[in-house]
Amino acid sequence: MHGEMMGGPQMGGMGYRDMLLKRAWEYLDEDQTRQMILRMLDKKILYIGAKMEMGKQKLETMKMMREMIAKGGTGGK
Repeated sequence: MHGEMMGGPQMGGMGYRDMLLKRAWEYLDEDQTRQMILRMLDKKILYIGAKMEMGKQKLETMKMMREMIAKGGTGGK
C-alpha cells in the first residue's frame, strides 16, 4: 500500500519518481524552482497539520475513555 501511494510498483517506485524529479529540476529556471519548492512545502505543512489534528482528536478520545472507565462506566449496556 505504501508503495502504491509513492509512485507504486506500476511506475517503478521511489527510484523512478526521484529520477523524473531530478530531470524536471534541470529544466526549471530559478523562479520556477522557487515556486515548486514553495508548493511542496505548503503541501507538507498541510499534511503535518492534518496529522497533528488527528492526533489531538485521538488524545481527546483517550482522555474521555479514561475518565469514563475511572468513573466505573464504559458507555456499554
